[in-house]
Amino acid sequence: MSAVLETPRPQTSNGSGPKVRLFTVKEYDFMIEQGILTADDRVELLNGVIIEKMSKGAKHSSSNDRAARFFYRTLGDRVVVRNQNPICLDDFSEPEPDLVLALPDPKDYSDRHPTPAEILLVIEVSDTTLSLDRNAKAV
Repeated sequence: MSAVLETPRPQTSNGSGPKVRLFTVKEYDFMIEQGILTADDRVELLNGVIIEKMSKGAKHSSSNDRAARFFYRTLGDRVVVRNQNPICLDDFSEPEPDLVLALPDPKDYSDRHPTPAEILLVIEVSDTTLSLDRNAKAV
């Protein structure tokens, strides 16, 4: 999370194509609240674009569960271990990493998602989505 996050801007294709409509986190969350997007949609917001998430295989799920258990046992209440829950990176990105270690919060982030200033570590388990994870999600 040490990289400087740039606010994406609508782009054109070769300078003459149609503009791409980017969504803000506020608009994305509103679509979820209104039921336009549901848990069945399996999507996340990256750089203003709603991206469909890949299904998780047994190897991915097992690796994620083992890592979560390790951090719960090792760090206890010194951090909040978020397992496949959203984080808010900026006005245009609300990804759902596999694991996030965040600073403790009195409300356990019940009223918002952790932001970069509160995030200690992000872990993305990758077996079939390595290119996406290293590029689009690595911002």
